[in-house]
Amino acid sequence: LIADLKKVSSKDIIFIEAKAQDVNELLRNWLAELLYYFNAKDIIFCDFKIIKLTDNYIKSQATGEKLDKNKHTLFHEIKAVTFHGLNIEKQKNILTAEIIFDI
Repeated sequence: LIADLKKVSSKDIIFIEAKAQDVNELLRNWLAELLYYFNAKDIIFCDFKIIKLTDNYIKSQATGEKLDKNKHTLFHEIKAVTFHGLNIEKQKNILTAEIIFDI
C-alpha cells in the first residue's frame, strides 16, 4: 500500500510475527502479513518497530489505524507480495532490501 502517512495516526498497536526458512522468505512473509491486515481488517500502518529478528523469525510492532477513505489518501494498493525482484544484502551490520510489488 502506498499512502500519505502524514494522515495516518498511531491509534492501534498490533504485534506481527512471521517465520521462514531464510531471510528472503522471512521478508516476504512479514510483508504478506502486513498486507493481510490491510486487506482483511482494513488497517493502515504508519510506523514499525522490530522487537526480535533472526534469519528465520521476526516479531514486530506495527502502529496505525482503521482505514478511513475520507481521511486517508491511497496512491496505490499492493495486490501481492512475491519473490520477484526480492534481494537482501548484508554489509557489515546493515541489511539492505529490494523488492518489487504487484500493484
